[in-house]
Amino acid sequence: MKILVADDHQIVRYGLKLMVKSIWPRARVEAENLDAAVNLISSNNISLMIFDVNMPDEEKLEELIRFIVKEAKAVIFSGYEKTSPCIELLLAAGANAFIFKDSSVVEIKEILASLFMNSGPEMS
Repeated sequence: MKILVADDHQIVRYGLKLMVKSIWPRARVEAENLDAAVNLISSNNISLMIFDVNMPDEEKLEELIRFIVKEAKAVIFSGYEKTSPCIELLLAAGANAFIFKDSSVVEIKEILASLFMNSGPEMS
């Protein structure tokens, strides 16, 4: 399984990679920013993408999600408030889950693991 983690903070990417590897030890995880993510998506068989919503070029995120959900699962990782209109917009675009940065490690792992068992959007 190939998983793409796109966040502009290296420490966040590192933590997400560790979490992903704890669920899928054989997963190949790519950690890039949003611009590089577009190139990786088009040239790799990505199964799961985890994006920070607040990155440079974030205005491209809705369009990117609409494109990628045809081929893979898309998760938005954000520090936004749970009532942000951005959540509704990105879920409507096809995001499979919206994980808040204040979620516990257990909650995040449960949502990520459930993505390949359930079809509806998840929120934590």
